Amino acid sequence: MPAFEALAPGDPERVGPYRITGRLGAGGMGQVYLGRSRAGRLVAVKVVRPELAAEPDFRRRFAREAAAARKVSGAFTASVIDADPEGTPAWLATAYIPGLSLADAVSVHGPWPEPSLRALGAGLAEALESIHRAGLVHRDLKPSNILLAPDGPRVIDFGISVAAEVTALTRTGTVIGTPGFMSPEHVASGQAGPAGDVFSLAAVLAYAATGAGPFGTGPAHSVNFRVVYEAPDLDAVPGGLRPLLTDCLAKDPGQRPDLSALLDRLTGPGTPAVALPDHTGPVWLPTPVATALGLPAAQPAAASSGPASQPAPATPTEPARPPSAVPGRSAVHSAPTTPAPAPGGHPAPRLPRRRSLLVLGAGAAVAAGGLTAWQIAARLGTESGNAAEVWRFRAGGSLTSSPVISRGLVHFGGPDGRFLALDAATGEQRWEFWADVREAMGSAAVTGRTLCFGDRDGMVRALQAETGEELWIFRAGEAATAAPALTATAAHGVIVIFGSGNGQVYALDGRTGSEMWRFATGGYVSSTPATYDGVVHVGSEDGRIYALDATDGTEQWRFRTEGPVYASPVVSGKVLCTGSDDGHLYALATGTGTELWRFPTGGPVRTAAAVSRGVLFAGSDDGRLYALDAATGEEQWQFGAGGRVRSSPVVEDSVVYFGSQNGTVHGLHTETGEEVWRFATGGDVVASPAVADGLLYIASADGFLYAVRMFTHSASPPS
Repeated sequence: MPAFEALAPGDPERVGPYRITGRLGAGGMGQVYLGRSRAGRLVAVKVVRPELAAEPDFRRRFAREAAAARKVSGAFTASVIDADPEGTPAWLATAYIPGLSLADAVSVHGPWPEPSLRALGAGLAEALESIHRAGLVHRDLKPSNILLAPDGPRVIDFGISVAAEVTALTRTGTVIGTPGFMSPEHVASGQAGPAGDVFSLAAVLAYAATGAGPFGTGPAHSVNFRVVYEAPDLDAVPGGLRPLLTDCLAKDPGQRPDLSALLDRLTGPGTPAVALPDHTGPVWLPTPVATALGLPAAQPAAASSGPASQPAPATPTEPARPPSAVPGRSAVHSAPTTPAPAPGGHPAPRLPRRRSLLVLGAGAAVAAGGLTAWQIAARLGTESGNAAEVWRFRAGGSLTSSPVISRGLVHFGGPDGRFLALDAATGEQRWEFWADVREAMGSAAVTGRTLCFGDRDGMVRALQAETGEELWIFRAGEAATAAPALTATAAHGVIVIFGSGNGQVYALDGRTGSEMWRFATGGYVSSTPATYDGVVHVGSEDGRIYALDATDGTEQWRFRTEGPVYASPVVSGKVLCTGSDDGHLYALATGTGTELWRFPTGGPVRTAAAVSRGVLFAGSDDGRLYALDAATGEEQWQFGAGGRVRSSPVVEDSVVYFGSQNGTVHGLHTETGEEVWRFATGGDVVASPAVADGLLYIASADGFLYAVRMFTHSASPPS
């Protein structure tokens, strides 16, 4: 697989002794290329922009910096190998480290648990120690400058570091750094010493812990103002780290701990034990990130002394920290079934629940825990099993876009060219985005900070999830209404993959929206892709399921069914499951496309399945939900819903929830198929429900988005 972008016209074929083979990216000083030495060693070659190299004194500053950078030899840094400050062009070469950036890892896989945060912080602190020993200050430590490897993080990009003793050589009026990660003294004066790197390290850890920087987002001047004058927002940071990060983010650099003290507090007695292992040991990364990189799951050791720490969750939960409300349409509330209001009139925050399984139409399947049949029976009690509505929001028209939840907001597309974000707890509108067409919006996929969706006019957009600000737009030409898939790669970061009515599967750079590759199928692609182990799986109206390399679109295999494939595939382990309009459910080996089994239903299968604890749940146009053994295809039970089932199921606490085209959302016991919960809307439910904090979010053709309490210990089966 290529680990770089193709060279553009005008790019050099050789820089110094290195043959240039591709583009790795760009930074403040210039373009970064992948180079290869005569002996075959790969290096990252940073070529200085001509206008910088032409400035008086720049080459002298660059020569001093390069000489100092070559002194850095820490285990957690990308070493500087070679440089030619006097060359045409001037350049610097560092060790090439293939890996996923921290920015992309958090964006796709969410916040990190405390043991992984401590391991990350310890590695970064050691990296900065080695940089400072060489007389350097990094000055731009941020998530995108940190690569993740099995044996710890790697700090990269010393191209804008300046030797500490010649800081005054920096151009007057030029502030080098990233808003939200620069220290207050750096913002105010452009001067940054070692304490400034401590501030940046703490901001990076806060980002990894919450999915957002501690000083928020917005225009650079607004973020910089908060850095200088306001306290950081650390509410969602794990309690064990909050005091340390507070100290490191002090406005006065003299009040911040030095790196040695920081390491002591990250790894000392009484803290969750941190060992940054070698490649033969346990992996320090959170489970989803380790899995994405093809590594075993993290196994943090127990603390050597002090109070026992809580085990890291298998999947980090997103913090419920929505942005401040903005004026907008009010929600229509039902009877008061929310928790008692906290001061200020808003409902008290709910503690995050463990999510057993949540399929968002993007091919994600997680092994689920749950309750046994007798445990659910013990929870039935005497109250009605019908769901309790918390709030509803009138969007108007028929809702077919599946809602998605991120950072306390529920996002969904409207029928009239709008995309909306509501407060997930109250239903109050936070923002709306109007497209330049009045077509129904498609379903979305969301990362920590970016929302991606398409529409019936063929436009695919990325918005800032907290504000609705448009980041980029891509014109596919024909309808693109299925939710895109977001996948992270070591070579390219986040990739947005989606299908279109023109039969093409597209892959876009998640940061810019630029096209990376496209693949032509023989029919309309309304299937949301599923990615697994670097491979994209997607169905087409031509009746085939395709497996494509995620980085370049190369076909790996294809499998032909006997009807169009509109259903989105789901991958569990090394098994891909999907449905076809031929009325069958199929299970294929992900590596080869070999058929493992097929199961006949009574109608077309057009919705994504869900897999939980070895059981596959899938709906059919015959109006039934089927539960099958995922390994063999043997039927466990089936349930008649009374209407076509095109709503993908979700599983939570041994209850499977799904909607049908009779307007009802059902909750069934996963082991028996018994209905234990029910909620009726005023229209067909074809969108897939979403789960967060004990609530089920349902979009209906009656024009409402509902927030409904899920099955609880006091509920009884509906009559």
